[in-house]
Amino acid sequence: MSRHPLVRMYQLINSNDELVQLIKSKQKTKTDELPIFTFKIPETYQKTEYAPFIRLTVINLGNAVYRDNDSDHYLFSFAVETFAKSISEAYEISQKIISIFKTIDSKCFAQDLSEDEEFSLYNNMLSFRVLLNGKEQ
Repeated sequence: MSRHPLVRMYQLINSNDELVQLIKSKQKTKTDELPIFTFKIPETYQKTEYAPFIRLTVINLGNAVYRDNDSDHYLFSFAVETFAKSISEAYEISQKIISIFKTIDSKCFAQDLSEDEEFSLYNNMLSFRVLLNGKEQ
C-alpha cells in the first residue's frame, strides 16, 4: 500500500467538485484553501464564519480476509465529521459524502448528530467501513 487509506479517502472527497462547490456555496467567509481536513482543523477555521468544514479521522485499520495477516486487502474504518451552522446544512453535506463513498463500495454504518460546544456548530459524524485492495489501481 503506497498511500495510507485515510489519504486515499481524503483525496477522493477532495477531488469531488460537486462536494467542494456545495461547501463553498454555504460559507460566509470565502477562502482559497479547501475546507476538508484530516485530524487537526487549523485554528483559523475553528470559527462559525468558516463553516461548513469537514474532518476525516481513522477509526481502525486492519488486514482482512486471512487470519495470518497475509492479505492484500485492508478493512478500513474511518469517520467523516461535517461541522455546519444548521442541522439541515450538515445533513445535506453528509448525504453528498455518503454518495461519494458509495462509489467505492464503502458502507456508512453509523451517523451521530451533536452540537459541538467548542466550535458552536452542529457536527454530523459519519462512520464508514470499506475493504481496500492494498495494491492501488
